[in-house]
Amino acid sequence: MMYRADLDYLEPAASDEGSLLELLDHLLDRGVLLWGELRISVADVELIEVGLKLMLASAHTADRWRRTTTERASAVAGEHR
Repeated sequence: MMYRADLDYLEPAASDEGSLLELLDHLLDRGVLLWGELRISVADVELIEVGLKLMLASAHTADRWRRTTTERASAVAGEHR
């Protein structure tokens, strides 16, 4: 890709397919959580275990998730009393 001074690279390009900037904005607004595990074992003896936890979100979205999780945990704790 060649840099062109006449283009504003901060604004999303107009296209029917959307742009990478629009996709990133949507992902940060909604947030994405990925997690997984890889275990390698031989004869039922685990040799290697690798875990992955990845959260991609804006600070606003992450704070909203934190508040929601805290509220749900408080509600569950209140039910068990």
